[in-house]
Amino acid sequence: MRAGDLTREVEEFRAALISHRDLYARSVDITVADYPVENVEELQTQSQQLSRMLGRLRPFLKRFRPRWLAKHPLTGTVVDVLEGAVGMGHEVQIKGEVLQHAIDGVEQVIGSLQRLAPDDEVPEAPTSPIRPGGPATADKRRLLSDLKSLLEAKGDVEEDAPWSERGRQWLARGTALLRQVDPDLAAQFSQGGHVLQIRLSYVTAGPIWNQMLLMIQKAITDLDLELSASGDIDTLTGLASRASFDADTEPLLNEHRRRGMPLALAVIDIDRFKSVNDDHGHDVGDVILKGVAARIREAVEGKGRAYRYGGEEIVAILPNMTLEEALPVAERIRSSVETTRFESLLRAITVSIGLAAFPQHGGDPQALFRAADQALYSAKEEGRNRTKVAE
Repeated sequence: MRAGDLTREVEEFRAALISHRDLYARSVDITVADYPVENVEELQTQSQQLSRMLGRLRPFLKRFRPRWLAKHPLTGTVVDVLEGAVGMGHEVQIKGEVLQHAIDGVEQVIGSLQRLAPDDEVPEAPTSPIRPGGPATADKRRLLSDLKSLLEAKGDVEEDAPWSERGRQWLARGTALLRQVDPDLAAQFSQGGHVLQIRLSYVTAGPIWNQMLLMIQKAITDLDLELSASGDIDTLTGLASRASFDADTEPLLNEHRRRGMPLALAVIDIDRFKSVNDDHGHDVGDVILKGVAARIREAVEGKGRAYRYGGEEIVAILPNMTLEEALPVAERIRSSVETTRFESLLRAITVSIGLAAFPQHGGDPQALFRAADQALYSAKEEGRNRTKVAE
């Protein structure tokens, strides 16, 4: 099972254990030694559900925490924590203690799982090694962006010559990126893992340079096709797609709700974009849209994720950010676009931005987006080229 899927299932098991513990605590009469006196039918239903979940998860739980035995501090009875937590008919004191032991243990397992990559494969047999998966989707997007940036820089490097210090650094970066696509892909370029160890000359650098260019171009093509086919990437801008935004927002909000953390959402629209298409044609409009998308991607790199929502509208999700923390990021986007000069146009391009935050402006994806979109509308009404915070 993939580590990301397993983490979600174990988190669901933990939530079910917590619900069972809370209902059990409300149902127990401490004068009765061997059974709750209320909510017995509901407790039995929960116990059956937990047993089914445990049947699937037990091998994985034992992989990350082999011993699930606990000794009761008063009676000295040794019990299997997992069996005791999901079973019925145990002594009241043992049942209550065991439930908390189980929850604590499951949380330790979740911590271990979160250190894995989401695509890592976790075999059911505890003795089988965990197999690294391919790059996760987020890593593939980052790789694609980095490879394209590297390819764009090749012209400047060629002016210095591939065997220059700048050329060696470019080759080293290319090797590192290609290894992330496939660990064996760039082996021929290095000794001991570093391209810088190659003694480049004008004789050896040319063939290495040309082959590296071909491999980077192939990697870009393969990643583009893979991400586009999955609907994850908008092919024009290179940003995440509308489908990805719809798929990402609810799980993100649920996670931030559970952790009690803030999240900001920015809706960004290119000002007077229709006039660009009308006056200069859609080819120029596409150039502008790609350029604006690149500025947005740079501004949110390492802080969040940008999506092409539709037309010239782009959305940026900024996890773990309050409005006060997100506002400088939005202003950086606005300023970066305003100062970018597009050769196809004689005038500057600007954007208007609406900013909203979870949970104060919306507790679900639709409400949060509406709040940011309304703030964007206000920014347009007030003169464009500005950031407006939702009220």
